[in-house]
Amino acid sequence: MIYFLNAIRKGGNILRNEKITHIYSSYRPFADHYAAYWLKRKNPDLIWIADFRDLMIDPHYNHILLPGKHHAFFKKIFSRADLLTTVSEGLAIHLRRYNPNVITLRNGIEGEIKAVNPVTTSYFTLAYTGSMFLDKRNAEPLFQALSELLTEGKVDIGNVRIVYAGKDGMHWKELAKKYEVESLLLDKGIIPADETTKIQMNACINVLLTISSDEMQGVLTGKMIEYFEAGSPVLAIIVKQNDPELQHMLHEFEIGNSFSDRREDLTGIKEFILTEYLKWKQTGMNRKPVNTDVLRMKYSQENTMKPLIDALTSMPLIPLKGTFKKRISY
Repeated sequence: MIYFLNAIRKGGNILRNEKITHIYSSYRPFADHYAAYWLKRKNPDLIWIADFRDLMIDPHYNHILLPGKHHAFFKKIFSRADLLTTVSEGLAIHLRRYNPNVITLRNGIEGEIKAVNPVTTSYFTLAYTGSMFLDKRNAEPLFQALSELLTEGKVDIGNVRIVYAGKDGMHWKELAKKYEVESLLLDKGIIPADETTKIQMNACINVLLTISSDEMQGVLTGKMIEYFEAGSPVLAIIVKQNDPELQHMLHEFEIGNSFSDRREDLTGIKEFILTEYLKWKQTGMNRKPVNTDVLRMKYSQENTMKPLIDALTSMPLIPLKGTFKKRISY
């Protein structure tokens, strides 16, 4: 509450003293959106952009009591916004129930996008950097696929390493123990960002874990852009079902493929790993298959931001009076 009230107070001071035309708020926390809502109410000529990295009511987590009442409340709040932005079309579909003015803004890559060179590696490494989000991420098919490839004699256990960096090392150790591949796992724990980047750059396969369902698709993790920058092959394993939006992106950039965590997709996961392993055996280097030209065209910051710039330039600006004539009541 103190945070929210301070946001209202400081926002009001800025509006009184500066020539403000736009306000931008982002979830999380919701308090930022709610403060922007009150500022917009008292200053209707402000252009308000409300951004969503995630949905506030996520059907995969069911963490909100009385979701129907919350949806009605959020529609009241966000119908006042001039524009909603989010990271995927899958999320945009849900946000349009609050406001029809929604655009998708992918996370962009800052600076010049250059081709990435392969790296010599001592081991064939499969890397995952990040959290597991309870049971909404599933790395088990990765271990199962490797275990079967080892049993079938297609992969040499002395050549392979699974590198994990994050807070959920115990979970990965349990999976390694279950499939009797403890010697393959390197648990780095929580490490600085530059070390994470190095792991991703040196990986022969970067593993991407997320979730998709009929209720919601397009859950695109922040590390996806990091993987695109690293350029190494990306193996996405998705809880419940494959995600067409994510799969299209991986194919478009020629960087990898996605599979569900269902048993019927295990063969595809094994083939993906084996293909990259055999290529590594031939060269001793990882691959960098990412199509840099397409990545530059789609994910340079000026291109990812273009839909927002276009939307904002089409909105007429009305000079603000810049003062609160009434106190905000709660």
